[in-house]
Amino acid sequence: MQGYCKCSTEHGTGLDVVLCSSDGVEFHVFRWILEDSSPIFTDMFQLPTDTTGKVQTVDLTETSDTLKRLLELHYPLPPQPQFASFEDAKPILVAADKYQLSKVAPALALAALPRIRVNPLRAYAFAVRHNMLELIRLSAKEFLQVSYMAVYSEELEDITAGAYLRLLAYRKACAASLEGLIASNWYPSTCASCTTHSPSCSRNKPRGHCYCTLAASWFTTYWEHVRELLSTTPSHEVIKNLGDTPIMRCIGIARDSVSVLTM
Repeated sequence: MQGYCKCSTEHGTGLDVVLCSSDGVEFHVFRWILEDSSPIFTDMFQLPTDTTGKVQTVDLTETSDTLKRLLELHYPLPPQPQFASFEDAKPILVAADKYQLSKVAPALALAALPRIRVNPLRAYAFAVRHNMLELIRLSAKEFLQVSYMAVYSEELEDITAGAYLRLLAYRKACAASLEGLIASNWYPSTCASCTTHSPSCSRNKPRGHCYCTLAASWFTTYWEHVRELLSTTPSHEVIKNLGDTPIMRCIGIARDSVSVLTM
């Protein structure tokens, strides 16, 4: 059975190669494209084979679906990688890492991001097992947005307690870095002339020297909400994802009539 990426021409001294999937599909590809993309393929093609004048054939352990989706990314106008689920993404990510396809690995990781967000802990454990550094970074970052951390995933059985503790330590370090921000007092002034704030107030001071400690009530409510969110989910994404809440609508109304400054 013949695969999608078929070519029968030579490029310079490079020879055409047939990649045979585990389910018997043959992919006729340019050797030079794969050698340029993967040091593993480069070494693989140097192995002695009994071609006797025929095109070199290499048997691989990946399925035809996995190979097809990987090979398409190395040809002009590649399709945008998409995954129906994290389970769908796993064999593609593993194959890209196995063959060290560094040119397409970042695009694959970003394409998997929406599926990683469903269960970042699962994705993290999977990435640790296969030592996928970019995927580890993305998964750990998404894990910051998880408020309920005690979620079991079978992939956790494949990593050490040390790897899991490093993830928790990263989350703790991020929370610690936000403690100063959470503890600070930001006051939108209720006085139109306020630009700074001090423990006392005098409205007779010139503009730029008003000492008002009163915070607008809408902002007090909003800031307490932000503090609570950041204390449990130490990620800036939780603030970006507040959406069109009553608090955000209040900010829109008050935006042009107050000045937000720090103490």
